[in-house]
Parts: sequence; C-alpha cells; structure tokens
Amino acid sequence: MIHKNLSTKSYFILFTMLIFIFCGTKASSKKLDESYFPKNKIGEFRAKWYSKHLRKANEPILYTLTNKKTEIYRFTWLRTFHHPIMIRVYQSGGKSFLIAKELSGAGGYDPGELKHNVKRQLLKKEWQNILEHVKKSSYWYLKTKIDDLLGFDGAKWIMEGVKKGKYHVVDRWSPEKGSYRELCLYLLKLSGLKVKRIY
Repeated sequence: MIHKNLSTKSYFILFTMLIFIFCGTKASSKKLDESYFPKNKIGEFRAKWYSKHLRKANEPILYTLTNKKTEIYRFTWLRTFHHPIMIRVYQSGGKSFLIAKELSGAGGYDPGELKHNVKRQLLKKEWQNILEHVKKSSYWYLKTKIDDLLGFDGAKWIMEGVKKGKYHVVDRWSPEKGSYRELCLYLLKLSGLKVKRIY
C-alpha cells in the first residue's frame, strides 16, 4: 500500500522505478529466449537447443551481422556425452583471428560453464587454408539440412558462415567422411583443444 503522505515527486520516482524494473525483466526474458538462428532455418527445437549452448559460451549472434567487410565461420560441435565446443574464425581489417571455447557440460544435455576460452591471431597461411577448405567443401552451396536424423550417441556438427553480409548455416549429424567434416576438423586442429572422442 502506498503511503498517503508521499509527494507528487515521490510518486513520479516510484512510478519510474516500477517501469524500469518491469522493462528490465522483460528485456532479460527476451534475451534468454533470443534465437541464434534465423526463423524457420533449422527448426524451433534445434534452434533452442543450439542457442542454449552458444548463449552459455557468450558467443555473438552471427546472422544479424551486416558488415560486408568481415568474413566469419563458426563451428559448433555438440557431442551428446562430451563437452560442447565452439570455434570461431574471422577476418577483419586485414587480420584474422581464432576464438575457441569449451563448456564443462555435455552437448546433448546441460551446457555447463565456460571451461576454456582461447583467442589468438591466425597466420596468413592458416586463414588461406581455412578458405581452401571452405571452397573444397562447397560450403556456401550445401543445403542447411539433408535429413532430420537425430541419434543418441552421435554429435551435431554445425557450421555458420557470414560473407559479404550473407549468412549461411549447415547442420549435420555425425558426418563420417567428406570435405565438410574435414573443414570442421581443421578448425578443431587450429584451436589446439584436446579432445578424446571425435564422432
């Protein structure tokens, strides 16, 4: 109950504070629900699943980027029973970088907390090799999904790319061979992260 002796100024301050708290709560809720993927691109279930891990790693949302001078690729590796891994490489202003993150949880379950966070500048040759892998895999021409298979003991291999303001995402379930797998594994190799199981 509001006290009768409150002045008009006090009422105004109280009202402003309530509005601020309400809007802040709405904004926080929206941020937690915000998808890392364009609507209807990979399906609502997968978008929520993948976004939960990317959000925990404090990764940026790529599909909203509009800078046509920046080229980015991010490999999100969600193994059912092993630590989630995100490797992002990008070139901007003539320099290229790698950021690799590993969470403490499991890709098919709770993300856990940030366990490793590595950032380094890439050598010119390393960036060129990445582009060669991208070209060899025909990444920009691959379908986002080729099936809706989901298993219990596999992993999601998700590669996002942004080039000249264009966004693309490829989502595969435990690819056993091929140039797309080699592209993802090359980023894993560059990250320096030690992994025991590749699947």
